[in-house]
Amino acid sequence: MGAILNECAFALEKEELIIERKEADMKLQKEQLRANLIRSISHDLRTPLTSISGNAETLMGNDSQLGSVQRKAIYKDIYSKWRM
Repeated sequence: MGAILNECAFALEKEELIIERKEADMKLQKEQLRANLIRSISHDLRTPLTSISGNAETLMGNDSQLGSVQRKAIYKDIYSKWRM
């Protein structure tokens, strides 16, 4: 009888460990998905911001050298990046 109880206890412990491992794996997968989402969002934000920043720097540093057509083109580019 004792041996049967020990086997049952062992089986229950094994089952609990399997459940804990599955939960840990799911938690890890969830964290990886979250990290990937944050990376993706950061990249999607950085790309237009870099363009906007570069265009603004061009306007600030070369305003007197740029013609009105060039300035309007840069303004349109900034506006189009902002609206993305």
